[in-house]
Amino acid sequence: GFWNTEGEAVHTRAVVYLRGQYWLVVDRVTTDRPRTIQALWHFHPDCAVTAEDASVLSTDAGKGNVRVTPVSGLPWQAELVKGRDEPDIQGWWSRIYNEKTPSSCAVYTAPIDGTTTFAWIIMPGKGAIPALAEAALTSSSDQEVRVRVAGPGIAPVTITVPLEGTAVAIVPDKSQRAAQ
Repeated sequence: GFWNTEGEAVHTRAVVYLRGQYWLVVDRVTTDRPRTIQALWHFHPDCAVTAEDASVLSTDAGKGNVRVTPVSGLPWQAELVKGRDEPDIQGWWSRIYNEKTPSSCAVYTAPIDGTTTFAWIIMPGKGAIPALAEAALTSSSDQEVRVRVAGPGIAPVTITVPLEGTAVAIVPDKSQRAAQ
């Protein structure tokens, strides 16, 4: 559960991995009332982390990096936190119990009116990771979510993710198929 939560709130997550390209993470918060939600993305303490537009990314030259990009119409506010004790504990990494090291955490916060679905693209890569040209949640229902993704080195696709079951569908952009 969720601490000090009035009413009902259920979080559901689906993850799709497109081999060698990126992960698509779909989150659904089912709730009976307006809320303020937070999504946390933790980084290793050795990572240099920065915010760029809506994305948060590691920027270590010549090393493996990752870019986290929100996909939704939510007015996300992103904050990078490292080694914070107040007002809540956040931004710590621990190799073993009771030892901690400050570590970057991207804290995304947004208000929602009720049940809401949103997504994230997590792109790994070595060195600089370019921003996506497009990442859009094109439709959402109780059964499935559709996300369109395109970017440098990524063929445009629409990914249909079921919120129950396992039948993911990936459809290339029609203009790309016609050009091949």
